Amino acid sequence: MNSLTRSLIVLGALPLLILVGACGGSGDDSDEDEDGGPSAEASQAGAGDSTSSAGSGSPASGPTTSSKSGERKTVRDGGLTGSVRIEISGDKKAKFEAKGGGIVVGGTVVLNFGDAENIVILAIGTEGDEAAGFAITTKDLSTAGEWGQSCDFRYEDSESALKGEFACKGIPAVALGTAKTYKVSVSGSFDLERR
Repeated sequence: MNSLTRSLIVLGALPLLILVGACGGSGDDSDEDEDGGPSAEASQAGAGDSTSSAGSGSPASGPTTSSKSGERKTVRDGGLTGSVRIEISGDKKAKFEAKGGGIVVGGTVVLNFGDAENIVILAIGTEGDEAAGFAITTKDLSTAGEWGQSCDFRYEDSESALKGEFACKGIPAVALGTAKTYKVSVSGSFDLERR
């Protein structure tokens, strides 16, 4: 996840990376899949037509991806604004929506969302060559995952929008202010308009 780590550091997320790396490092870059892969919900969501996405109702006009095949298509360059919806369950729970946006340069996507208590960073690499994933910090915990490793991920790129969803089951989370780790499941979706 070197590429994602560099992107997050550039975006000022160094404290999050230090916390996640120091407290939850045992499964971060392991070749073993401790939890058996993507969640059942995400697997079922990705079982249909690869050009559809939950809630979209119609296929996007641009490339689509699913981590199940390990394939990522290049996203069109440009600026994006919109929101992300996150639900965390398991040992710790949280549910929130945050506004934000991001940029796509050379097909690499970096998205940042936040409010007074939550920060979400999403990254999508180009053509499947770069590791990519997400990091979330709430007022109570911090967690992260990698697309295709610990999380199932699908997105649609069209002329006017970038939409996607992801689900991760049994990933580590760190309680802020302590060294205690938990197992959580994270599901999220994002909807962004091109500027």
